Amino acid sequence: MSKKADIELLALIDKDEKILWQGHPNKKCFLLNIYWDLIISTIILYFMVMLPLSLMAGPTASTIGYLFFHPMFTLKISYPISLFMIITISYFIIYSFADDLMHFFNYRNMHFVITDQCIYISYGIFSKKFECKPIHTIPWVNTSRDFIERLCKVGSVNFSGITHKICFIHNYKRIYKLIKKLKTTVQ
Repeated sequence: MSKKADIELLALIDKDEKILWQGHPNKKCFLLNIYWDLIISTIILYFMVMLPLSLMAGPTASTIGYLFFHPMFTLKISYPISLFMIITISYFIIYSFADDLMHFFNYRNMHFVITDQCIYISYGIFSKKFECKPIHTIPWVNTSRDFIERLCKVGSVNFSGITHKICFIHNYKRIYKLIKKLKTTVQ
């Protein structure tokens, strides 16, 4: 995928606006963030469901394999409870994978453009959405770097009044300074 903004997004920009920067999220970091969320979700699911069941199984549950698989097969639990557990776990797994798949497809349509007057962001999966935020209406701007972003040496630029942030970009400090400078010159 090109790091340039897509044609539809560029068509929304007025002729008198000067494009100062355009970009796309870092693919490696974007996808790693999705997998990280899936890993954390799986760990939470384990501690919410499997660990309590293994503790109910008795003091002999000592190995990891025993903690993971023993409770489902050896506990004398009623049919409604086991059915509820299977449905809950299945829903959680399907939801997690579907959510991750949606993020992957959202990545393909996510583009950012900063002009001397506005910030444009495109995103979406089945329908493409475009957002425009005039620079003079942005009350604050800041940067953030979560664990995965620090690992990938990228960052995000956050500002109010728009659904998405400019995320997972290598030159986030430069973009932050650019928006701050534009805020002072436009106002």
